[in-house]
Amino acid sequence: MEMKTEYYNWHQPDQTRGDILRAIRNAEQVLDLGCGTGWIVQACRSAGIASVGLDIDLHALQLAPNPEPLVCGSVTELPFACEAFDAVVAKDILEHLLHPGQAIKEIWRVLRPNGVLWISTPHAGSRRFYDDYTHVRPFTLQSLRSLLDDYGFTLHTFFYSGAWPGMGWFSRRRGYDGIEPIVKMAARMGLRRDNIHVIAFKR
Repeated sequence: MEMKTEYYNWHQPDQTRGDILRAIRNAEQVLDLGCGTGWIVQACRSAGIASVGLDIDLHALQLAPNPEPLVCGSVTELPFACEAFDAVVAKDILEHLLHPGQAIKEIWRVLRPNGVLWISTPHAGSRRFYDDYTHVRPFTLQSLRSLLDDYGFTLHTFFYSGAWPGMGWFSRRRGYDGIEPIVKMAARMGLRRDNIHVIAFKR
């Protein structure tokens, strides 16, 4: 059964683009997990960073405007060689998994030493978590930190964000490419804390 188009439209490019690109700016080869229709892969390539996307949903990949660098596969059994990537992006993936440790273990395998891992996932305090009917589990900073530590990663930095009405329009109008600092500050204080974003390094 194919996913409805509305679901894919909901997961379109958002304000995380700039934050992701800044986190992986020194990478030469990037893997985007749960790539969907491939917008992060295209953003990387536009920035001159070689990238490959992977998603288990073949229909999403078929909707991609440039499907060549996209692969159909599972995040718990990555079809890539060991230490093949400098950075891995796992945007909005872990919340869909019953056993996220299996995915983190595979990410560790395909990352080179000191490789960068970007994770974003809904926060346990989000009132919007179950608006996505494919979500299984939310995370806290502590649960993410423990998960990463158990599978060979060191958490380097993190921030929270939230969905404020009109903020996307405001950011585009002033030409800011990333999640607005005021949004991060408000979320850190506990206001509209919908998502948590983490940068970690392979030990």
